[in-house]
Amino acid sequence: MKGLAGYLLVLCITGSCVGSRPAMQIDDYVLADNGLEHFAHKPLHAFIFENNLRNQSIERFLNEKYRTQTYADSEFWISINQQKFKLILYDNAEFEKYFGMHNFVVVHLEPQNATSGSPRKFIAFSLVDESNEDCLAPSSLYHNIAVNYLKALKDEYYSNGSF
Repeated sequence: MKGLAGYLLVLCITGSCVGSRPAMQIDDYVLADNGLEHFAHKPLHAFIFENNLRNQSIERFLNEKYRTQTYADSEFWISINQQKFKLILYDNAEFEKYFGMHNFVVVHLEPQNATSGSPRKFIAFSLVDESNEDCLAPSSLYHNIAVNYLKALKDEYYSNGSF
């Protein structure tokens, strides 16, 4: 019996030393894997950045930028260098499911004068080409083009508010 009690004590002590993974602070953006499962049931990579709560919602920004008919759109056909790509915006539930809000730290706390109607703290995009290939995958021929485009889109969104 003493052996079992000692074993349980050691197990409890070593188990308590194993902490959870620390949350990540996003200074500019991060690329994360294991996002939405797209065609061929492969998880997509995502471009993640902190939301600018002083700005209009990201949905409104994208729908005005790409001139869509409704603010409910979450997928947008865009053109980069005369090639078509699909930009996919994660909603809050998808972000939590695939990346977990607890894995990230909010750097810019919600200001008193926040204008965003969206409670989302982080924004995530995936980008696929016309063949539904993941453009943010490190092995993609479009990786640099996709990252540069999304970084410019993030910067444009930020310039509509003030961080």
